[in-house]
Amino acid sequence: MIQRMRRRKNQRGAAVVELAVCLPVIFLLLMASLELCTKIYLQESLLTAAYEAANVAARGGETTATATARASAILSSRNVAGFAITISPSPESCSKGTTMVITVTAPSSSNSVVPVQKFNTGTLQAQVRAVKEDI
Repeated sequence: MIQRMRRRKNQRGAAVVELAVCLPVIFLLLMASLELCTKIYLQESLLTAAYEAANVAARGGETTATATARASAILSSRNVAGFAITISPSPESCSKGTTMVITVTAPSSSNSVVPVQKFNTGTLQAQVRAVKEDI
């Protein structure tokens, strides 16, 4: 009976040590997967906004302001912070058949869920090309 009690105490101690060793590793994997998913979501949001801005800018009679407003609405609805939208050349100055480049960028640091600044450097960018149409 005494030996059984000693075994149980030893097993409990081993379980506590295993938890102390494994818990930081599990927490690190959880945070890394959250950060990766956030980056993928941010990249897809930028690409969607660039595509929608290109769709608007390619139509005849549309302006830079309307294309930028469409992309801004998408990014704002997805809570993307600090984004920038550029359209070159502007839809107003393009003639039919001209290729426009729509670029949407956002910093990783202001759109991260993990507060570690070492891994949140740089900006993500999405670029879409569109041909001006005359509709």
